[in-house]
Amino acid sequence: MCTSLLLGLVLSLAVVGVATAQEQWTGDQAVIVVIDGLRPDYVTAERMPALAALGDRGVVGDNHHAVFPTVTRVNAASIATGSYPRTHGITGNQMYVRSAEAGRALNTGNLEELRRVAAAFDGHLLTAPSLGELLAAHELTLFA
Repeated sequence: MCTSLLLGLVLSLAVVGVATAQEQWTGDQAVIVVIDGLRPDYVTAERMPALAALGDRGVVGDNHHAVFPTVTRVNAASIATGSYPRTHGITGNQMYVRSAEAGRALNTGNLEELRRVAAAFDGHLLTAPSLGELLAAHELTLFA
């Protein structure tokens, strides 16, 4: 997904808005909730009343799907960048990066190992700009 399209999506979400109370929403806030591994048919008023109510007040992605490979950290990087693994660089929950450690794959769930990967790439873990970076370029924040 190109950078301008991703930024447009984020700004559109801000316009649509997901807030705890409509009268408190200022128009420049959005909350995006992603729950890894939760089947959408489980989110019902009977099983998960709070989450179902949140979805009723906001926007629910009914046509979303995982990228391949369908592992947590690959999909999280795709959500954070709006791009496929070949673009953002996280290709598995473990990665072989010769310049970070030649003898074994590194665990992308281990902070120290992620730091070694980032150090091997001049401090950049992802090879695509993240949502936070795109927003910061427009003087907006991802988390405040």
